[in-house]
Amino acid sequence: MKHRNEDELLAFALDVVASEEGRVGIAEHLEACPECRARLENIKADIGTIAAVRPTCSVSQVPRSLPRSYSTYSILRAAALVAVGVVVGFGAASRFNREPVFVSTAYVETSSREAPAGASAASDATAVPDAYYDEIAE
Repeated sequence: MKHRNEDELLAFALDVVASEEGRVGIAEHLEACPECRARLENIKADIGTIAAVRPTCSVSQVPRSLPRSYSTYSILRAAALVAVGVVVGFGAASRFNREPVFVSTAYVETSSREAPAGASAASDATAVPDAYYDEIAE
């Protein structure tokens, strides 16, 4: 004889069997099978035990989380970390040799109205002689 599984017996005990045919089938099996009947009685006892458990506090007694407050100590600690980061950053940057950056303006000479479109040209103001770089590097 094929025994009923725990899920079927639990559904029967809770009276949530999907169909009437299934309920009748389980009831007939329980009349003929003492082992399944004993398992059903154990399930009913477990349900009774679980139902007897009552919460120790009501929903209104559940502690609510308080808004986060920042202490002076934590603010000072964060400020100290930022200050140390700035000092370390500047200290590390000063140890490296940096190449100088040269910025010069470029002059554009516009042509007269009679000249064809696109006839304007940039001057040589952006050209820097090599001697200038040698002079700075010394």
